[in-house]
Amino acid sequence: MKAVFVFLCFQFWFYCSAIAQNEYSDIEYILAVPETEDAVYEENLKLLLKDKSINEEKYLIGATSLIIYSDVAEINPEYLKEILLEADQKVLKVTDLEVKARYLLKKGRLSYLSSKFEVARIALQKSIEFYEELGDSSINDFGQAYYELSTLNNSTGDLLGSLENSKKAISVFKNQNDTLSWLWASMIQEIMFSSNQIEAEARRVRQENRELAELINANGILANSYTTEYISLSKNGEYKEGIEKLKNALENASKISGYQGEIMSFMLNSLLVINYAKIGDRLTSTSYLRSAEKQYPKFKHLKRMENYLTVARAYHAYVSKNYTKAEQLILRILKSFEDNPEQEGKLLGLELMVDIKEKVGDLKGGFEYYKKLTDHKEAVFNRVSSNQLLYYNEAFKTLEREREIAEQKSLLQSLVIDHKNRIQSIVIASFIAILLITLLYLLHTSRLYRQRRIQQEEFSQDLLGTQEQERKRIAKELHDGLGQNLILMQGQQELKEVKLIAKESLESIRTITQNLHPFILERFGLVEALRQLIKRVDESSDVFVVEEIDLEYVELPEDVALNIYRMVQESISNSLKYSQTKTLKVGISKDAKALKVEIEDFGKGFKLEEARLKKNSLGIKTIEERGKAIGAEVDIQTKPGAGTKVIISLPND
Repeated sequence: MKAVFVFLCFQFWFYCSAIAQNEYSDIEYILAVPETEDAVYEENLKLLLKDKSINEEKYLIGATSLIIYSDVAEINPEYLKEILLEADQKVLKVTDLEVKARYLLKKGRLSYLSSKFEVARIALQKSIEFYEELGDSSINDFGQAYYELSTLNNSTGDLLGSLENSKKAISVFKNQNDTLSWLWASMIQEIMFSSNQIEAEARRVRQENRELAELINANGILANSYTTEYISLSKNGEYKEGIEKLKNALENASKISGYQGEIMSFMLNSLLVINYAKIGDRLTSTSYLRSAEKQYPKFKHLKRMENYLTVARAYHAYVSKNYTKAEQLILRILKSFEDNPEQEGKLLGLELMVDIKEKVGDLKGGFEYYKKLTDHKEAVFNRVSSNQLLYYNEAFKTLEREREIAEQKSLLQSLVIDHKNRIQSIVIASFIAILLITLLYLLHTSRLYRQRRIQQEEFSQDLLGTQEQERKRIAKELHDGLGQNLILMQGQQELKEVKLIAKESLESIRTITQNLHPFILERFGLVEALRQLIKRVDESSDVFVVEEIDLEYVELPEDVALNIYRMVQESISNSLKYSQTKTLKVGISKDAKALKVEIEDFGKGFKLEEARLKKNSLGIKTIEERGKAIGAEVDIQTKPGAGTKVIISLPND
């Protein structure tokens, strides 16, 4: 029955350490939680959570306080479940990372104490993610999140995970100069090494913890340290020696005031009931059972405390030879551990059932439970062996890394000494080389600057020339079109003919003004303006224009829309003038990344780089300059005999 004592001690330590850790950060929050049951506080808290007007953040704080309060008072499980479901929905909307992280931390701890290990793991890992995102190591709960996850890792047999997270917790608490929390995190390592029979490390950590705890009068740490020492003794069947350690633990627990001291004393009394029953001392076992029974009403709302007392009662019934009662109690314990990955919980029940069956002469039943017991012991042995192998393998790797680092440091020192003069020479040579490169770079930059200035001047001159040509074209259109019509109107006497000439004059004015400035762009937007442009080109030329516009409207700043319109207009103009194409395709579309406009002809094409170098290639330059002005990418795809495609891509952002 060694596993009985080992398991209960593990549960004792984890629960007490969790409660001790819980004391230090609650006062930082809006809703302070009392240390004992308080009906007024509970009612006020429920009213707060019922208030539909409070925001998600305050609701989450209230739910967090309710979880903490459930440690000291009996809360209806269905009500608590309902609040947590609501809080899980609201946590997605809360922006305060610390409020979210603290809620998930307390939910993870509650789930662990309720043996919902996967729910606990997810909540604690998410809590750590939020604390790490905050990056504020001064928050006490930051370290506690690592601490709680380490406790969970240990309970589920993940030795390396427990070791890693306990080290992180210790690091945070050390940075905060929080010695007591640091010691609680170190206690995880002590119990972890002890439970996996890595005794040398367990003794080392235990000695360090105990020395520091005695120095600062940390009675909770001392009580747990003596309990873990009892674990090691009980594994070897040294129950009488173990009893003395439990008494030492109880003595320290009795010095702790408040809820923490009371619950630690209750669990230690339960352990002493079992231990004295194991050595056959019914009277002393009865005495400690009375103490535990007296303390139990304060903790009856906690399932694990119920399990403690049930096991103690079962052992007391066994030592009192009331085997029927003992069997009934232990069957209840076995049922509670059906879905619990903590192997020790199942072992304690199976061991006692084997002994009970033997006492009542039920050999067949005893054999069945013995077979189950053997299977579970093998599972525990395999887990411990696997963890030992992983630990020593990791320790070996650490030693190898340290040896390699030491060798590298030694080699580096010798290299520094041997190559000191060479490094100095390299530094001087590098300085000269950098100086030369800098001079060459400055010369190159200066040359590029002059070239760009010349190109800009040429571009400006070309632009002025183009403007003059455009003025001449407009003047010619006004003279040949509108002017001739007005002359004709002077010579006409028939009203009908005057109206016809006036209509043609109006159309001419509209065409000229549309070319000068597309007013339709301001009124109806880019998509409609491009449709009208395509329609005019199709009607006024021999080129067949294909329209591929997938949008009805696109919202753009006025200057951006105008520049895109002019780029399309210039591209179409270039195609009509130079490509000798019979077909022209204009498309506009939009996806998640960009607005895309494509103008494609199927004419003779040209050599793009040669065209850019020509002074009269103002159209290409204008398109590219307009693209730069609005942050759009312009891709011109062409080669002789293959037509030309202009793609304008404007990012959505």
